[in-house]
Amino acid sequence: MNSIRAQLTRRLILGTVLLVGGGGAGAYLCMRAALINQFDDALRAKAQAVSAITELSADGDVELDLPGFQLPGFRANSSRDYFEIWRADGTVIARSDSLGEAHLPRPNPASGRPSIWNLDLQPGIPGRALSMTFAPRASDEITRPGPPVILSLVTASTRRELDRTLRAGMLVLGGGVAFLLLTTISLGPRLLNRVLRSLDTLSDQAARITASSLNTRFVTESMPVELQPITHRFNDLLARLETSFERERQFSADLAHELRTPLAELRSQAEFALKWPDCRAPNGNTETLAIALHMEAIVTRLLALARTENGQILIHREVVLLAAMVEEVWCPLADKATARQLQAQFQLNKAIQAEADPDMLREILANLLSNAVDYTPIRGNVEIVLTTANGHFALCISNTVQGLNAVDLENMFGRFWRKETARTGTDHAGLGLSLARAFAEALGWKLTAALDGPACLVMTLAGSLGERALENDGKNSEPKLH
Repeated sequence: MNSIRAQLTRRLILGTVLLVGGGGAGAYLCMRAALINQFDDALRAKAQAVSAITELSADGDVELDLPGFQLPGFRANSSRDYFEIWRADGTVIARSDSLGEAHLPRPNPASGRPSIWNLDLQPGIPGRALSMTFAPRASDEITRPGPPVILSLVTASTRRELDRTLRAGMLVLGGGVAFLLLTTISLGPRLLNRVLRSLDTLSDQAARITASSLNTRFVTESMPVELQPITHRFNDLLARLETSFERERQFSADLAHELRTPLAELRSQAEFALKWPDCRAPNGNTETLAIALHMEAIVTRLLALARTENGQILIHREVVLLAAMVEEVWCPLADKATARQLQAQFQLNKAIQAEADPDMLREILANLLSNAVDYTPIRGNVEIVLTTANGHFALCISNTVQGLNAVDLENMFGRFWRKETARTGTDHAGLGLSLARAFAEALGWKLTAALDGPACLVMTLAGSLGERALENDGKNSEPKLH
């Protein structure tokens, strides 16, 4: 199983092995180098001490001032330090009493440089030797210097103490590394479980959330800093889900409310026709058809809304004259506007073209204009203005209103919303503005509502003209007022 806890445990142990093991190995190598350098420095000091007591006499012999030599390691009863001196022809001049009958390996006199190497002084006794060449100091009796005399010297010391110290250091460092590894292996998973307890808490809280508890929110303050962005996103997701579920519940309630009245009317007409078949009203079929058409309109708009929101609606774009489309949609509404004594004013730039789906644009305009005609008080004003600037258009439909406020503007595009004072007596189902905004967004436009004073509602449809419409810019006629 691909567990974060298991991955972290493996990586923690591997990291500890690499870090502690590498650190221990590095520490041992540093300690070993330091001890060997110290050992070699002691060898050099002993070689320099031996060379210092070597003297060239007046008759050409080489003598050692052994009585004044105070290093006890070179004595006969010692097996710790050794030296041996040769002439250039290989003749042994002097050797330490500690050698007994044995000899040290003679170095190559041609090298001329000191060299250090490991060797076996005796069977089972490891040692380390240093070779060098030097010129002995001249005796005070020599009055005329002769040709220089070059001697070869090898000093050696047993390295049993050095090896013992290195083994002890290796054991101490190895034991420390092993202890740290065992501690990490035993305590690492427990520490990780403690650190990852917040993930378990988050998982438990998420597991308890159901459709009926979407108002639950994760407590972000007690979470680690790394988990706080995740909990914030979870809380945002829960808020959106809660809003969505609440909207769906409200939608179901509103749909039931909207369909209940026409269904009740159909039922009453059917019951009346069954009970008194000879007394059927002459316009009964007409009323039944009107009710069925009203219900069909509700269902049709709901399907269109669902397809638009799910991105399933097909858009066929073509260049459309916006002013001509406005006039086309207004034409069947003109008689109703006249009957309500509305003052309609138009300011349309007839040359403005835009890329749009004609059917979707016609539906948007039909909803906006029919709302303006139906909800404007008698003898009120309706004004339609179409302008363009910087490759974008703006169609503003303003009309006189009563009793609207800022809260109503926020709810105006919701499904089945209607101002309560205007809820009855109209053919509107409260889906027009929702569908109009959905179509506008599908076309890449924006549909907004604003109040221009307490008694004027302004609906604005704005968007880009489109590349094909801009190609024809400048070829159209100047705007006219009518």
